[in-house]
Amino acid sequence: MLFGWCDPGSDTLLLSYCTPSHDRKRASMGSRNGLKVRIGAAVLVGSLATLVAPVAMAGAEVTPGPPINVTASAGLEKASVSWSAPTDGTATVITGYTASSTPGGVSCTVTGATGSAPTTCNIVGLTAGTPYTFQVISLTQTGQSVASSPSAPITPTGAPTTTAVTTTTAKTTTTVAKTTTTKATTSSSNSSMWIWIVIGVVVLALIAGGIAMYVASTRRKEADGAWIPKARAGLETATLARGLLMVQPQGGDSQLPEVRAQAEDAARTLDRAAAQAPDEARRQAASSVAEGLRGVVFSLEAEHLLRTNPTAPTAEALAEADLSRRRRSAELDAALAQLDVATRPPAN
Repeated sequence: MLFGWCDPGSDTLLLSYCTPSHDRKRASMGSRNGLKVRIGAAVLVGSLATLVAPVAMAGAEVTPGPPINVTASAGLEKASVSWSAPTDGTATVITGYTASSTPGGVSCTVTGATGSAPTTCNIVGLTAGTPYTFQVISLTQTGQSVASSPSAPITPTGAPTTTAVTTTTAKTTTTVAKTTTTKATTSSSNSSMWIWIVIGVVVLALIAGGIAMYVASTRRKEADGAWIPKARAGLETATLARGLLMVQPQGGDSQLPEVRAQAEDAARTLDRAAAQAPDEARRQAASSVAEGLRGVVFSLEAEHLLRTNPTAPTAEALAEADLSRRRRSAELDAALAQLDVATRPPAN
């Protein structure tokens, strides 16, 4: 079988080849239709390369070229981006495109059949009033291109602001007041009368308060005048009894029963004074002296019984009894001093 290639631009036969079935191979040069036939080696190689190139490209990973002619138009917080496929012969392997904004990096991606992907998309979520530029990259099944040149800047718009205008119509009403001299005079007189009434009430209240304070002070002085002599008498009796109690001998015969009776009389007198005291402080002072007298008597009797017991007391017991008597005596002395201050006549 014979195969042949001819130059498409002329009628020159470039090469003829016989299949092995003819068991021969030849190349001939001659003329056809009066034209010279020759073998053009360089043309043959170029034609073979043209036939083989698409096959080699389809089987290898091809890096697509970047899109060209990128443009953008502004919308309501969005932009519509358009571009053209690359012209470097790689458009046939492109499966999609991705457009991105600067600033923000907001993007959109479109895909389609190989070699026929869309060349426009909308980017939403942009900030109104901010200028943006956009770049696009080509996508294939195995990779992507570098970014295209940026588009011219555009500025998205914002939502329109509706301003409500409220119109208020003011109506003015004029009131004419008629005032008579008689009414004005009467009103002024009434106001003056009420002022004097208020002043009178205030004065009466002050007078009543002063009288109440005077009466209370007088009664307090009268109560003090009646109570102080009784309390002073009880104080003197208690002081005398205290002196007698302190000189009682330790052990043996003593006048303790008689002194105890005098101390009890003084304590009862002070109990009555405490019940009639004009205030709590004085009542407490009189009661403290009465309790102090009874406490000293109790400690003396306990010590007397301890010393007169047939069984000799221990030194510790005697020391404890002595300490108790001294403590009771100190409490009585403090109470007597307090009552002395409480029963002094007030200074004029």
